[in-house]
Amino acid sequence: MKEEQQWYIETENLLKLYWRSKERLLRLQAKERVLESSLEELKKNMVSSKAIPGYARKHGIMSWGSRKGDFDYSSLMVEYEHLIDAISRDLVKNNRALVSTQTRIYEILEFMTPFELIFNRLSDEEKKLTEGKYLLNLSNYQIADILHCSEKRIRTMQKKILAKIADWAGKCSSNDSGYINNVASTSELP
Repeated sequence: MKEEQQWYIETENLLKLYWRSKERLLRLQAKERVLESSLEELKKNMVSSKAIPGYARKHGIMSWGSRKGDFDYSSLMVEYEHLIDAISRDLVKNNRALVSTQTRIYEILEFMTPFELIFNRLSDEEKKLTEGKYLLNLSNYQIADILHCSEKRIRTMQKKILAKIADWAGKCSSNDSGYINNVASTSELP
């Protein structure tokens, strides 16, 4: 491949980076949902744990001797304090993790937004091809089987897709634009 056609390699690398980022985004969004549900559960536990002092008020806190062998509620209050402390620590920890995850999601979305505009211009078939090639690392044969076409058609489509994306992203110089038009029309390899 000629040096002036560096856009081809850069565009392939950009597609790989896009699909890795998209996969990472999906994992982070799943983690965000888990953390949010965990926070809701901890908040419910906190509310239910706050009912414990009501039991102590109802039965009163008296010394063991004055209750004549009845259960000692002071130990229950100590357990209550430990439980509230543990729930509070977990709430803070999960809140920090949620904020960190949301920050990473925002950063990935910020990176992907301009590329999404370019990627959305592709047809569904072209999107499936790029996903198979750059995310799932499928061979041309496997992609052809999925899309119900020949391997030659896959190779041709891949070159056209790379040329389109390079043109849309401004990756090619004016010298290469003639080459891109040639690829788009004849699908010759560089």
